[in-house]
Amino acid sequence: MPCSGIAVANGVVKSDVKEYIEKFGEEALAQLLKTYLSGQFSDLGEVRDVDLIGRHRRFQIPGVGLEIGNILINVNTKGRVTVNTKGQASYGDRQKVREIQEKITDALNTWGAVARQQDIISQIKAAGFEVTTQQTAHNGAIVIDVEV
Repeated sequence: MPCSGIAVANGVVKSDVKEYIEKFGEEALAQLLKTYLSGQFSDLGEVRDVDLIGRHRRFQIPGVGLEIGNILINVNTKGRVTVNTKGQASYGDRQKVREIQEKITDALNTWGAVARQQDIISQIKAAGFEVTTQQTAHNGAIVIDVEV
């Protein structure tokens, strides 16, 4: 049964990974998110690109705009995540919107952290040190051995 409002959830990625999210660019970020959401929320249907228009159709909202089921998603490269229902919320939409926002924010934090770690490894190599082994730990952290 619809209620009289929409369901909205907002999130922001951690400040130490924002610059790495910005480096992805909107196109790559959109593709990552579409693939991720298709796997995580296949029960909601196909993930589609959408142009998000601001209040009263005065301006286009920057960032990646996606739609899955009755839910709109906006993620910008500065790390802000907004998820809301397209129209009136139905029973359970509030929880689903919050779940999607939390999973997207967590995924962005993880992807940004991996990009940050890769950048550090590149800097180590550029400084003339040899990375002898590289593994991914169970928590996603990259573990390396460096020949000094």
